Amino acid sequence: MDKIVLLAALAGLYVSIAQSPERAFLRVYLPALFLLPDYYRMVTPGLPDPTFSQAAIIPIFLVFLARGAAGWRLTLTDVFVLGFAGSVGYSQYRATGYSDAQNLVFDMVGSVVLPYILAKSVIEARGLRVAVVKQLTWILLIVVAAEAYEFRFMMNPFRRFLDPFFPGQGEGWITNIRGGFGRAAGPYGHAILCGIVMATGFRLHRWMEKIDGWRDSALGPYFGRAASALLVAGMGLTNSRGPWLGAFVGSFVTFIGFGANRKKRLGLVIAFLLVIGLPGALAFNAYVSVGRKGAASDTQETAAYRKELIDKYTAIVLQEAVWGWGQNTFPRVPGMPSIDNHYINLALRHGLASVAFFCLVLAHLWIKLWVYAWRSPSESSSGRLAWTLLAAFTAIGFAVGTVYLGLQTQQLFFLLAGWAGGLLAERPETAEASAGAVERAPAFRFRRVVA
Repeated sequence: MDKIVLLAALAGLYVSIAQSPERAFLRVYLPALFLLPDYYRMVTPGLPDPTFSQAAIIPIFLVFLARGAAGWRLTLTDVFVLGFAGSVGYSQYRATGYSDAQNLVFDMVGSVVLPYILAKSVIEARGLRVAVVKQLTWILLIVVAAEAYEFRFMMNPFRRFLDPFFPGQGEGWITNIRGGFGRAAGPYGHAILCGIVMATGFRLHRWMEKIDGWRDSALGPYFGRAASALLVAGMGLTNSRGPWLGAFVGSFVTFIGFGANRKKRLGLVIAFLLVIGLPGALAFNAYVSVGRKGAASDTQETAAYRKELIDKYTAIVLQEAVWGWGQNTFPRVPGMPSIDNHYINLALRHGLASVAFFCLVLAHLWIKLWVYAWRSPSESSSGRLAWTLLAAFTAIGFAVGTVYLGLQTQQLFFLLAGWAGGLLAERPETAEASAGAVERAPAFRFRRVVA
């Protein structure tokens, strides 16, 4: 029954050939990625086991390659991305041998390399930035409806529908309860991962609102505001503090970038961080340093757990510092089975080499996007897109300090990295013209008659 995964591959192949790889990326890959859980796989003995999104993107990429791979040029970011994927695969081969490494390398290709290359090659080069955000917004609104059901009834509707096709595969992805309600995870496995996806979708949707991208919507001029409210509700239904904090930190970036006087706003943010942020960070460190036994509430116990996790697992990381212990073969600290920090998790499994490549991707794009955005005019949709992507990377980079970057969030991160690479390949004014940016409509439209 798990062969239904092949439907995604067939759809990707058909649309790529009949229309174009970029159309398949938009109409097949994005729905497969953001609507179908990545913990379901088609089990193929002796071969890698693809997820829906991996099955969809492989034929799309092959057709893209066969047609000349137009739009892709090698850059330094590509080297970092390939270095990350390669170091993860090599670390697994070194730890447990070829069989496990084969599966992990396939995951790295299908979930890291291909989303990155296609996003870099087609979104900006084919003028799809608006279409991608519209598609993602509609998909996430569907997810919000499913979240509401999961929040109220504590049952994931995606699992309820798809579990019969994948016996035993979804059982570990339960709905967590907090305050008597379900923490909605949608199709993303865990509520925190869902929160990261929702926060990113909200940020991209806000860019659409800023450029008046919904002005021609059949649902009327207020659709954009309604969608914003629903995406915020989607974040709320996850009941996940890490993504909320990440979204809050990321909002400082757009606060700076979307203002007419960026220097003044930058000064305000720096002042806020010095006056409020620094004392707050010191107070938070004291708050989490009491240990789980000294915690006065569940919230403090959760925060203290993450502090203990870093303290206790750092010594294990350093025992196999460069290449790590392997995917599931690292020593566990008794009573601390959950590694709720992506950087520690990655270092444990695949070493500091993999962490270094991941951080290089993040830091390199962050710096380049900042320079690009700062040089762009304040009303430029390309400049505002750069600020938006910068805010998304800031939010994700912060949030994954509280959870691992897994399932669809890993693909989302490298899809955004590819998109940023495509944007940075053009000068701001060139990108503005080539991307088919939405301009503000005049207040009135008149038919001009020349007598």
